[in-house]
Amino acid sequence: MRSTWETTTEAGAALIRETMAGATGLTLVSFAEIVVVSPGRPAGRAVVLAIVVGLLSALFTRWQARVAMCLMAVVVFGAVLGRESGVDPWSYTPVIVFAVALGAGYRSLAHAAPGSNYR
Repeated sequence: MRSTWETTTEAGAALIRETMAGATGLTLVSFAEIVVVSPGRPAGRAVVLAIVVGLLSALFTRWQARVAMCLMAVVVFGAVLGRESGVDPWSYTPVIVFAVALGAGYRSLAHAAPGSNYR
């Protein structure tokens, strides 16, 4: 039988691992967007960022990691990626939040499907 300490330690390690994976993914995508997508296209940048955030959200097991990644994505887009276009970058926040919710919903549905091996 596993102790509470072991369970808590494993949960904490999973949270740290997923949060670091989300931060790394956001950093790589942000650098790629700066190089590939032109500065005058904030909608294109928001969609690419939302796709990546949604995919990562579907992979994460901890809701805290999803929330942290969502906050990081909103701040990165609002402060860096969307700032160059001349429009309000914070108006794209619902797109990113919706993508995280879609990823989390997909994970929940895949996990609840009968006969699913999805963890």
